Amino acid sequence: MKYWFSGMLGMALIVAVPACTDEHFDVQGGSEGDPLSNATLTLWQQLESKPDLSKFASIVERTPVFKDETHPIKGYTFKDVLNSNQVLTVFAPSNEAFTDAEMMEYENLLATRPYDVYLRLVGNHIATYNYVASGTGVEDITMINNKKATFDRANHKLKDLTLTQYNIPATNGTLHTLNAQSSFAYNIYEYLRKHRDDYPELNRWLTAHDTIRFNPSASAEAGANPETGEPIYVDSVYYRENSLYYGSYYRSGEDWEMLHKGLNANMEAEDSLWAFVLPSNAAWLAMKTKMDPWYKYAPEYLDMTQLDGTNNTTSETEAKKTNIRTIPDTIWKDAIDMDLVSPLSFNIRRQPRTSTHQGVWSAEEFQATQMAKMFNNRADTFTVAERVKTTEDSEDVKSLLFGTGEPVEVSNGLIYPVNSWNFYDTYGAQDVEVKVNAYNSIYQRGRYNLSTADQKNTKEYTYVGQYEQKAFNNATSKLAKKHGSVSENYFYYICKDDGESQSSITLKLKDWERDHQIMSNIDYEIGLVLVPNFYRFGTDNYYDQVYGEYNPDDLPIEEYDPDGSILKQYFRTDSIQVDFSWINLSGKEQKTTTKAARFFCCYNGENVDTVWVHHDKATENGVINFPASYKNLRYAYPTITITALKNNDTKKRGHVSYFGIDRVILRAKKD
Repeated sequence: MKYWFSGMLGMALIVAVPACTDEHFDVQGGSEGDPLSNATLTLWQQLESKPDLSKFASIVERTPVFKDETHPIKGYTFKDVLNSNQVLTVFAPSNEAFTDAEMMEYENLLATRPYDVYLRLVGNHIATYNYVASGTGVEDITMINNKKATFDRANHKLKDLTLTQYNIPATNGTLHTLNAQSSFAYNIYEYLRKHRDDYPELNRWLTAHDTIRFNPSASAEAGANPETGEPIYVDSVYYRENSLYYGSYYRSGEDWEMLHKGLNANMEAEDSLWAFVLPSNAAWLAMKTKMDPWYKYAPEYLDMTQLDGTNNTTSETEAKKTNIRTIPDTIWKDAIDMDLVSPLSFNIRRQPRTSTHQGVWSAEEFQATQMAKMFNNRADTFTVAERVKTTEDSEDVKSLLFGTGEPVEVSNGLIYPVNSWNFYDTYGAQDVEVKVNAYNSIYQRGRYNLSTADQKNTKEYTYVGQYEQKAFNNATSKLAKKHGSVSENYFYYICKDDGESQSSITLKLKDWERDHQIMSNIDYEIGLVLVPNFYRFGTDNYYDQVYGEYNPDDLPIEEYDPDGSILKQYFRTDSIQVDFSWINLSGKEQKTTTKAARFFCCYNGENVDTVWVHHDKATENGVINFPASYKNLRYAYPTITITALKNNDTKKRGHVSYFGIDRVILRAKKD
């Protein structure tokens, strides 16, 4: 059985080099244009026959072929590869290219870390396909360690090295010789793996996402097993992929489908240019300890998509039987680790332009320039105003994130070692903002897909309000200039069907836009961005025409609709009650049901305004603290219910239970 193995270039892209027939490749002629069919020796036989290449040949003969860096193929070395029908080009360093110290180092590595010998030397001098030094043109070729090299056919050069002998034909490719070793640089992945002992936590997470896969389409079959009918392969092609390079994905078969987040960047891509923040192991562990209280999960969560009828469930009682169970330890480990890793990579070429730089960034320009704004590969925005956890006075957000030390230059970018994890404000205790103008933020148990009759069945279905989305043009409205703008030109107007009862709306506490979720053991202040009732008439100047300057102390007894009819509605909303529903650490649903636990606020109805709620008769902003985390969970979230209370006393004072709402803000109190 023969094997060939490929690394990974690009996300889920197989760069396979099958050890099978030559028809897979653009096979070119040998020395003096002779076809390869005229050669009589394999690449290994040619290499072995030349005394001035004996040092390189000795290393090639003992370097194993690997599935990945920790899994060599027993009894199969690169001597076997060069003796196979795999079509390759070898650029062999002559004996003079190796000092005694270098040979000693390679001997030690063969005994301790033979993968490094493959990566730095053997794989760095063997190219996929067949390349002869004749004709014209300069091209980029790919070595079997996935490194890129320029090959100048006319001038007989590999990178900046001149070929000392060239176009030595073999039955399976071409041999060239060099009087020096081709330069090598680790990419980000390779650097991290090389320094695994210095960064064990990050490498543990990196290794957990590596998968070795067999590529049957690139492997050579030699018939079938007569007993099973399964193909028998004489040349087997494997490749490695790392799911950490994805942006976001869900693992199939999980009891609880948690969103798994990665770097959204391939740290092995040699044609990319990344900046990677590398926190020390001490920094990693310190931040993990700090984040631990925020990731306390319950053993069981309600599947809220079942309860709100998204999956066509028509009975709340039945829906509550479809709880999805979690495994707290597994969720905890995955959630914290991926939130520590996922913000660390940046695309250098795509960073924002500055006043002094309007083009695509190079590594040198990026390294030398201060930046007020940056984006990582997950599209998170970092600015000094929304800065990381620091008290340093700086206009350079890059120094706040990457530290002030010199980066390590690698083949596909820059690595910035740091002694602290500096993404606190973005991936730490997060604010949660719910935009009510998005209908997917509204939560109604049992409401979806129901008939009109069923919707009125409040005993079985907990529908408690009527919601109407209102368009509002901030740019053209006189009201907006005078009384404030709403988010994205929409808000929701909440009014009970009968026009008399208390109006209420229940919202999903999940920040869909920024992917922020409620976390455990964080004190959240609660803000409601409320909209005046008269905004429901839209963006014209109707209000000013009827009433002139608005005086909140001079409430009109009657309000006129644009068609002249009288509406028994008033402007001011008062006595707003706020309730929450969540899961406790036992997996049970819990609600604010007493007046002491509930929150209240008053709103004068004059402007678009953020009102911070408080407990009954309290003067300070109230806070809510959730015992169980919802971080990264797909189907679970707590809810908030906002009710405009109404009684005879408030009606006499001109207050109504209709209200407009733009956003809900849960502001995390930070250290």
